[in-house]
Amino acid sequence: MFRRTKHSSKRTRLGRPTPAMAVACTALFMALGGVGYAAATVGSSQIKNNSVQGKDIKNSTIKTADISKGTRNSLKGQTGPAGSNGANGVNGANGAPGATGLQGPIGPRGPSNLRVAADSVINLPQCTDNDLSDCGPLLSRTLTTGSFLIQAKFTIDNDDNAPSSTANVCGLLNGFDTTIDRARTATLNTTGLPGEIESVSLSGVSVSPNFAQTISLRCTSQAGEVMDLDNVTITALQVESVVGP
Repeated sequence: MFRRTKHSSKRTRLGRPTPAMAVACTALFMALGGVGYAAATVGSSQIKNNSVQGKDIKNSTIKTADISKGTRNSLKGQTGPAGSNGANGVNGANGAPGATGLQGPIGPRGPSNLRVAADSVINLPQCTDNDLSDCGPLLSRTLTTGSFLIQAKFTIDNDDNAPSSTANVCGLLNGFDTTIDRARTATLNTTGLPGEIESVSLSGVSVSPNFAQTISLRCTSQAGEVMDLDNVTITALQVESVVGP
């Protein structure tokens, strides 16, 4: 005769995890989120000094800002010697110079410089040097450098009671004692009467490109002669150039 026996194992209620299930869930959590958990909870105090190695650092993740300034400076090497100068580059090709343009027309000449010296009466002192270089200037005019047309006009008056010497001369000289023009006063010996006069006109060119020049009128007078120069004028007109002698 048979009889039924009861099973000794206990039933597990649905919905209540067993210890084995809890261990499995914990393992799954650690597998899925363990990295984030470690990053959030592991700090400098949990890392042993001198334990992190280069292989533990991901390549190309260390930046300049992550390195101290002193370390960066220590990584700089010494400046090397300067390199030699490179070869000069080739000059660019220049175009051929153009033809010279036509000269423009000459503009109108500006006003010429006119210089005048004048005296009404000059007593003629004695001087017998016919070259006139030893005779003192009777009237002078200082000019600038350049070329000048010089003219002198005056009357010479014989005030003595005897005819004047036929050797007497008057002339224009420049500051280098070079004669510009000269003339004899021979007509004063015609009658020998007081008040006899002669008109004299002198003209010439004086050129001094580098130095200022002084133009002077000079005349001879023999011993015992009494003569005056009346209405004396020296005119100097500056010109652009002089052609001819």
